[in-house]
Amino acid sequence: MSYSMSPSPRRRVYSNGQVVVIVIVVLLIMLASSMLLYATVNYQFNLSNARSTATAWADASQTAFEATSTAIISGDLATAQVVLTSTAQANMTATAKAYANATASAQASATAAARATGIAEANATATAQALARDPYPPYSGVLALNDPLLNNTLGYGWDVYSKSGNNSCQFAGGAYESTAESGYDGVNAANDCAAENTNFSNFAFQADVTIVNGSCAGISFRGNSKTSSEYEFITCLGSGFWELRAPKNGHFSGNIIAGYSAAIHSASGQTNLMAVVAIGQTITLYANGQELASLTDTTFSVGQIGLEVSGIAGNMNIAAFHNAEVWV
Repeated sequence: MSYSMSPSPRRRVYSNGQVVVIVIVVLLIMLASSMLLYATVNYQFNLSNARSTATAWADASQTAFEATSTAIISGDLATAQVVLTSTAQANMTATAKAYANATASAQASATAAARATGIAEANATATAQALARDPYPPYSGVLALNDPLLNNTLGYGWDVYSKSGNNSCQFAGGAYESTAESGYDGVNAANDCAAENTNFSNFAFQADVTIVNGSCAGISFRGNSKTSSEYEFITCLGSGFWELRAPKNGHFSGNIIAGYSAAIHSASGQTNLMAVVAIGQTITLYANGQELASLTDTTFSVGQIGLEVSGIAGNMNIAAFHNAEVWV
């Protein structure tokens, strides 16, 4: 007796479980590679967009995985292949779009950064030029000395010493300080602290001067520390008094010119910006940006700059100085 036999189904190369595992691995590799590329390109430019896109890809891949798994379990390998192919193409397209968006974002960021850098550089240059500009007529000087007077590291050789009679020059408390108690004539006391490594002829010179204790203080110029000779531009407490004098070899023979000005801050502890412009024989004096006097004098023509305190002998006269600047 013979039996009719229906053809046996063709044995599958992989079981349903194995195919599912393979599909999962393929999908995970595709998803991971796409995510890595996208995250690498776009991370610095739009992290939030990357997260939302990654979430969308994960959702799409999950949907594709479920559809593929269903097709394989039911034996519909053709459908599974179509789903895998569509998913791969979609991920490739999304990756290309993400790369294009990231490139455009990078170019826009680079352009914005370049513009910001250019603006910052221009502002910094303008600020530096404004700070370096000679603030006194004829406004043509170039900044040659700029010392905040915090220490002696800039090489100008400011005097640092302590002499008998409590006369000293020192850096203290974030300033340059001059003190004088002993008198050169038994009545008056004075102490000039020179920048030994300076030598100017035609210039504008200014510094912040604060009388901490005592009577008077100011700036000196065209000086010679070895012979105690210089011009001294001094202001005193109490009335806005100022004077210009020129001691020679340590001997004071009277003021060249003197006066009073409401521009001068006359209380102890107040700071005055004192300045002189010396061009040839013409000397012009300023306090806090206001011209006090202009005169002609031939006593000295070149020399060091310095910072001076003076007052009554027997009193401790102390002055502090900041921000010495010279334009030539």
